[in-house]
Amino acid sequence: MPRDFPWLFPYVKERDPDENPLGVTVLRPLVEARLIGPNGREGSKVGALVDSGSSYTLCFDWMAQEVGVDPTDGPDMLIKIAGGLRRVYFADVRLRLCPPETVSPMGGSCSSDEGLEWASPVGFIQDWADPPWLMVLGRIGFFDRFTVVMSRLAQAVAIEDQDQFDDTYGHLIPPAPG
Repeated sequence: MPRDFPWLFPYVKERDPDENPLGVTVLRPLVEARLIGPNGREGSKVGALVDSGSSYTLCFDWMAQEVGVDPTDGPDMLIKIAGGLRRVYFADVRLRLCPPETVSPMGGSCSSDEGLEWASPVGFIQDWADPPWLMVLGRIGFFDRFTVVMSRLAQAVAIEDQDQFDDTYGHLIPPAPG
């Protein structure tokens, strides 16, 4: 098990309650992560939305170029995101989750010995003019790698080893074959 699990990340306030007609604070489960290309080139550390509603892990297209990946060489599909259909090109890259102590402007750099790395297919969106987040961590590519617990009441997201769910709750559903 990685050091110091669970990793706890505070929710990030999206906007002032005065800007929201319901008067509620909008909170988002946000972590920081990096992409690493097949040649080892590291991308910038970016804010990543932990999104259980997203089937895929997605990034803005310039991030592929930054790590030396041409996603148009891989498979593509249309997915619905942010109210519209968008073409997404997939490429196999590595992701690095940055530990909580590096998730601030004053925090660390999130080097390979600080963060947790894993391989994953990532979808790159090329026709998204103004993405609200540069990276969206979805069910394929993130939730299948970690146990994730999100709590608006606690205003935090907890990231744990992938086996933690079974360790806590037992095997509720038999593992899928293959």
